[in-house]
Amino acid sequence: MAKPKTSYTCTECGASALQWFGSCPSCGTAGTLVETISERGLTRQAKGAATGVTLAEVTARELARIPTG
Repeated sequence: MAKPKTSYTCTECGASALQWFGSCPSCGTAGTLVETISERGLTRQAKGAATGVTLAEVTARELARIPTG
């Protein structure tokens, strides 16, 4: 039997990483990575993990531009 692969999922933003970090590499929140085990390519995600959204559901917002000269 093959050794199960582990990944680490952020409980705040749902991002996943292949190794443990002190903080999430995506959102930067400390101590939110939990170990998840994947078997045969399927990942068991933590309860309440973020799910995907369609592009139509994303709303655009205006951000202030920073002139760089």
